[in-house]
Amino acid sequence: MADHTIYLKVNSSKASELLLSNDGKKYTNGSSSEDKKFKTKAKDGDTVQWITADSSITSIDAITPDKANDNLFNPVPTSPNWQGTVNSNKKSGAVESYSITYTAGGSSHTCDPKIQMV
Repeated sequence: MADHTIYLKVNSSKASELLLSNDGKKYTNGSSSEDKKFKTKAKDGDTVQWITADSSITSIDAITPDKANDNLFNPVPTSPNWQGTVNSNKKSGAVESYSITYTAGGSSHTCDPKIQMV
């Protein structure tokens, strides 16, 4: 089992543009066309935690698995620590979808990154 941290911040000129990173250094644009490219590679039993990288995000409001696999995380990540354990029954290479809802710039926004099973 491994631990994975996903760092979140927003583009300073556009709060609806979430920037995501698996290492806290290289960020991927999480806008609607790019969020599908951001993947965290994980195995069943791995722990994933989402944290804000700076003060550009007021709050993380929800981490929601896709309806196709609503048991993706067990437990389901909740405030304040936003941590969950991967609980996928998919084979290596399968990609699981989920949504991050967050508040930045006074508004609520959503991004749809992926977890790739390894």
